[in-house]
Amino acid sequence: MVINFIKARVISILKHFLNRNSYCDYLYFPFDISKPLPSSAVDVMKKGCGLLTSLGLDYCLADGTLLGVVRDNNLIPHDTDIDVTVMHPVDTKKIEKEFLKHGFKIGRKVIALNKAQQLVFYSPDKVVFDIIFYTKIGKHVYAFCENDFYLRHDSSNYEKFIPCVFKGYTFYIPFNAEVWLEHVYGVNWKTPKTSKPNDWREGRNEYITAVPYDGNVQALNKKICREENGF
Repeated sequence: MVINFIKARVISILKHFLNRNSYCDYLYFPFDISKPLPSSAVDVMKKGCGLLTSLGLDYCLADGTLLGVVRDNNLIPHDTDIDVTVMHPVDTKKIEKEFLKHGFKIGRKVIALNKAQQLVFYSPDKVVFDIIFYTKIGKHVYAFCENDFYLRHDSSNYEKFIPCVFKGYTFYIPFNAEVWLEHVYGVNWKTPKTSKPNDWREGRNEYITAVPYDGNVQALNKKICREENGF
C-alpha cells in the first residue's frame, strides 16, 4: 500500500510538471470513501472550516452538506463527505500546508489550467473534507475538477456568503441558499432521499450543474472564455 501511494504521488507530480496546463488528478484514500460519515463528522467540519477562516478565506458550505444543514438542520445520514466551496484566486498551497499541519492528509488533488480545482482532505478518523475551487468567468463560475465533467453555477450564487449557526458553530452558506439548492438539485430538493443520488459521472444526472465535455480542458476553457465574453 505504501509503495502504491508513493508511486501514485510521483506519477501525479511528474504529469503536473511535464504539462502544467493539463488535467492532473492525484487520488489516494486508504479506506472506503463510499461509507456514510462517522459520528465525528461535525467536529471535523468545524475544524476544517475553522482553518479556512483562520487563513482569512471566504468559504461556503456546498452540495450535500449545504442541503442537510438548510433542509434538515443536520448532516444527511447517507452522505459521505463534507463539502465546501472557495473562490479563486487563493493560495491553495497555504491551505494544504495548514490542513497538513493540523493532522489532515490529502486524499485527492486536482490540478487544471495551472491551479488547484479541488483539494480533498481526510482526518485521522476518516472524515472526508472536500474543497472545490471555482473561478469566475463572465456571468458564471466554473470548476474543472473532473476530466469529463465540469461544474458551472451562476455567479450570483457566490456574490455573498452569510453566517449560519449549526450545532452551536457558525458556518457560512450562500446568501440565496434555497435558490442555490434548487439550481443544483432541482425543484424537489426539499424532498429527502433514502440514499445518495445517482452518480452524474454515470449519466444519471441528479446534479444539474455538472456538464459533460471531451476532456480537453484547455480547449474547453478557451471556448468558455469566448462565450462568456461574447466573442
